[in-house]
Amino acid sequence: MNKYSDSIKSVLLPGFLHSYSMVFFAKDVWFGLLLLLVSFVNPIAGFVGMLSVLITLCFALIMGFSKEYTGNGLYGFNSMMVGLGLGTFFQITPMFLIVVVFASLLTFGLTIVLSGWLSKYGLPFLSLPFVLGFWLMLLATREFSVLEHSQRSIYWMNELIAVGGDRLFNFYTMMDGLPLPVWLKGYLVSLSAIFFQENIITGALISIGILYYSRIAFSITLISYLSACAFGYFSGISAEGLNYYNLGANFILTAIAIGGFFLIPAASSYLSVILLTPVITFLLVGVSVLMKQFQLPVYSLPFSLTVIFYLYFLANRVKSKFIVLTPLQYFSPEQNLYRFKNNSERIRDGKFVNLSVPFYGEWMVTQGYEGSVTHKGEWSKALDFMLLDEEMRTYSDYGINLENYYCYNKPVLAPGDGIVEELVDWVPDNPVGKMNIDRNWGNALVIRHATGLYTKVTHLKLGSFKVKVGDYITKGQWIANVGNSGRSPEPHLHFQIQETPYIGSKTKEYPFGYYIVRKNSSFVLKNYEIPEEGELISNVFISPMMSQAFKFQPGQVTRYRYVNAEGKEVDETWEAAVDNWNSQYLRCKETGSVAYFVNNGTLFYFVSYIGKGKDLLFYFYKSAYKVLLSYYQDLVIEDNYPLHLNNSGLNVLLQDFVAPFKLYLKSKYVNRCHFIDDIYAPSIIQISGFASQKNLNKPEHNESFELTIKSNRVDEFVFKSELFEIKAICID
Repeated sequence: MNKYSDSIKSVLLPGFLHSYSMVFFAKDVWFGLLLLLVSFVNPIAGFVGMLSVLITLCFALIMGFSKEYTGNGLYGFNSMMVGLGLGTFFQITPMFLIVVVFASLLTFGLTIVLSGWLSKYGLPFLSLPFVLGFWLMLLATREFSVLEHSQRSIYWMNELIAVGGDRLFNFYTMMDGLPLPVWLKGYLVSLSAIFFQENIITGALISIGILYYSRIAFSITLISYLSACAFGYFSGISAEGLNYYNLGANFILTAIAIGGFFLIPAASSYLSVILLTPVITFLLVGVSVLMKQFQLPVYSLPFSLTVIFYLYFLANRVKSKFIVLTPLQYFSPEQNLYRFKNNSERIRDGKFVNLSVPFYGEWMVTQGYEGSVTHKGEWSKALDFMLLDEEMRTYSDYGINLENYYCYNKPVLAPGDGIVEELVDWVPDNPVGKMNIDRNWGNALVIRHATGLYTKVTHLKLGSFKVKVGDYITKGQWIANVGNSGRSPEPHLHFQIQETPYIGSKTKEYPFGYYIVRKNSSFVLKNYEIPEEGELISNVFISPMMSQAFKFQPGQVTRYRYVNAEGKEVDETWEAAVDNWNSQYLRCKETGSVAYFVNNGTLFYFVSYIGKGKDLLFYFYKSAYKVLLSYYQDLVIEDNYPLHLNNSGLNVLLQDFVAPFKLYLKSKYVNRCHFIDDIYAPSIIQISGFASQKNLNKPEHNESFELTIKSNRVDEFVFKSELFEIKAICID
């Protein structure tokens, strides 16, 4: 019994409401509830639509189809539209109810088939199951003499009176008599037509729902409607071709799909919506002429075809420079945009191979990119490194002998995993002040890390190589020693990245993954950047205790006890897991919320949080948003939260409207290591920080946190806001 009640609570109920909101690409129960109520302006149609959804969702659960798709409403919204259509055009009879059952199952079957076919190409099925299913039912029911056609769609005011009596009728009359601009009335009626109605009240309620769900979606629907009207006016299309239903179900739905759902909202996606207006119009008119011989309306077919064709067109590009397909769907244009922008700025692990600097300790970049000495032309994207003492000298004594130079004979490390492609080990070291211009690179080694990505280290010491051609080597492995061979007047290490495996290949601009820059007595973490000439750089020292504390292995269970904002003592259990795409996450057993994270050996950082935002996992997500697995004096770690995370109220609502064009709100994360009991063998490390919201460059600090690392775990953490304070203690 518990199994069935859990399915009803977690899948059937949200899936039922999401089946309504999914018509507008939303996964929102409140918007779905509003649309459910709106559908009952025509009570018979509303009832049949609701019945169709319930039949479809129950059948999907019984037959064992995806609970995720069922709960998201992806299986139900097409059946709901078929039900609304049948309820609008037919009278309820026993035979009609049988037709509804099989129409719902037929539409669900079409959904499964079309989903399976189109998903192979990464394309959505949209409303194709509704169009095909409704067409088949309309054609078939012409032969069913027992079915009675309804006049509700013509005399719909009778239904309005039946629902709300004279009060609702008078209210509608008042609304219809308001001195609204013609375009606004047309926009509202077009929205209502998507649900087979044509009245201002329904349209106004739907528009309020869209505005609540997404400001971006609301603005793009207005732009699309006006674009369609303008193109229709100047092209002379008949009123029949651009009726209210076509404006709503084709132009407006295309606007939401392209303007903010399948594409990241931006000026380019808005422009796409405007430029697609003629395409939708041509399809609308052309398919209408074609279907007239079957006496069938086109419904939302032009919308589905336009979106599918355009997405397939974009998916076949080699580079997505201006128009970006949504990489991960959050069913909200704002969240799609804010999370994409945030992850694009902060997450680079997937864009580059994580290369480390090729030496132990701290070295200076003595010649950088476009260097004034030898880094010229096709070989300008290179770096020279040398060891210096406290007086900024490269040698001891008088620097007469090679052994006087600090970097001479020091180990050279592999910057990343790879295979040794080429190696030269026969050029003798030069005396100090001399150069071998005939053998420019001297002794050298080339490593292949990936297709089209090679690193080369040169001027190495003769006979110092620890590897040979064909060897597989690992990041940080000792491969040779620094020498003074080739065009090198004094010992130094030359490093470059290239696209081909040859000793003399031209250079390629490419960053190191993570490294530390020391400026006087302070340290700065660099993240996928290129060192500059004159900088003192080193690899990041990794603390074993920090590394272990944030090493959440799949299956690992962590429990915390805390007093929540209501003053109740609560235990919360997190389990680490890996999904089908090898993404790691923490899942709260009590609330079901999920926080995805990355641990790349240098940094621990969260990628996203999915949940209600009121559990302990959410506050841990905000506190440990980005943590360096080390400790350096005065080193500050900075990052940005997704915009929707800390901002609310009027500010974020206004930001939503202009977000595709400009982001002016900021939500900053800052932390630093403020206490270590023993710098050489610490048993306690404390990290503190704060969240800073910026509105038009005016910072406001209203949240702070402190993490205590002890016994190789996050032993406790404290999160403070203006309204409450939470202290959580690990009780494993």
